[in-house]
Amino acid sequence: GPPLDHSINEVRLLHGTDPQNLLNILYNGLNERMSGSGAGSAFGEGIYLADDAAKADHYAKVDDSSYQEHDARHKLLFPKSENFSSGLYYILVCRAVLGFPIHSLDGVYATAPVAGAPIFATTNRRELRAIEGINPPLHHQSLVVNRASNHQRFTEYVLFHDDLVYPEYLIAYRRV
Repeated sequence: GPPLDHSINEVRLLHGTDPQNLLNILYNGLNERMSGSGAGSAFGEGIYLADDAAKADHYAKVDDSSYQEHDARHKLLFPKSENFSSGLYYILVCRAVLGFPIHSLDGVYATAPVAGAPIFATTNRRELRAIEGINPPLHHQSLVVNRASNHQRFTEYVLFHDDLVYPEYLIAYRRV
């Protein structure tokens, strides 16, 4: 794909998914309104991404179906039935615009840019707080939760607007 735009903090991140959601995502993109439908919404109602394949794999579900000639997903991904095999998992490689993120250790209070400030602007956890000193108000574009200090390995990235995330590639793999 085209080079990332670092001036808007664009990065490539991973999203593990359920095979049942894959076709909808491939045709329509990721949707923050579907948050929590696969693995919960610990850090708000957004699109969850990871920078580590092991974390994305944690959210991927196995495609243990057999090849179905009339299944639109199978027809799209495996036009020839002999190329399909059961037991696959799917991870999307996404371009994500992090913009001006809020960083947190717990998903409740910020560590940066304003340490100790609440993260969310709304009680339903669908919108991040406004960026300090900006008028008219502009909200932070992403949440970066680094729980490493809590002895948990992975950083989670949460975006609350689907127009900031573009699924660019699909990886189909088998666990060994």
